[in-house]
Amino acid sequence: MASSSDTLLADAEGALSAGRLREADTLLRRALDEASSPLRRAAVMDALVRLCIDGGDDLAAAHWLERCTSLRLEHAGPDGPEAGRCWWLRGRLRAAEGRWRSALDSWQRALPCLSEADRPAVHLDMGRAALELGQDADAEAYLARARDAGEPAVACDALAALARLWSGQGQHERAMATMREQAGMVQQIHGPDSAAAADSLILLAGLCEAAGDIESAASAMERAVEVLGRVLGPDDEETAMAAAWLLALHSRLAGAPDVPPER
Repeated sequence: MASSSDTLLADAEGALSAGRLREADTLLRRALDEASSPLRRAAVMDALVRLCIDGGDDLAAAHWLERCTSLRLEHAGPDGPEAGRCWWLRGRLRAAEGRWRSALDSWQRALPCLSEADRPAVHLDMGRAALELGQDADAEAYLARARDAGEPAVACDALAALARLWSGQGQHERAMATMREQAGMVQQIHGPDSAAAADSLILLAGLCEAAGDIESAASAMERAVEVLGRVLGPDDEETAMAAAWLLALHSRLAGAPDVPPER
């Protein structure tokens, strides 16, 4: 039977995944108070690290990471999955600080310790870091592993990163096909009327525009604006920005000249 701390942690993880950071924080504080063992406390602190990173509070993330690491090293040892998760979290914090080389080093240290279930998500992180460092061959290899071995959410993120990689290399048709595949997966996971679906369509529109396919870009943005209007409302700032982009695409289709860049 799950303890109240386990239930609170599970609820907090759901809130964290949905971006409800304030709710997640409240649940995690309660879970920490009720945790009955050092490793359960460490599991809650693990979530607190991720919460603080998502909230942009790197100092608080570092505080919880050091406490989490201390408990896990003392009670689970330096070589197992618990220690591996600490190295994974350390890499995520360094990535949030823009320290991509250091993040990649941390994730490389984490991999041998982690379970098979956790490794695809780490490969995803490593692929993103390699992409930021301009290491295209390594990025493609890491992202392909994440795509092929990960759960659907990890595979979706890997596909989006691969599309970005191939677009940057000028492989526009490959990038657009990959992003269309990703958008379809996102709709299956989150539903067609979701913020995640709108985000995928906006990314697809950007890739199509970069490839010079303005008609496909406008088609994707039309769908994104429709979804955002239903999810966030027509007066939301994000909906308005997407609508402005769509208007610019329609202007280009009508033959209006591009606006010259500001000097």
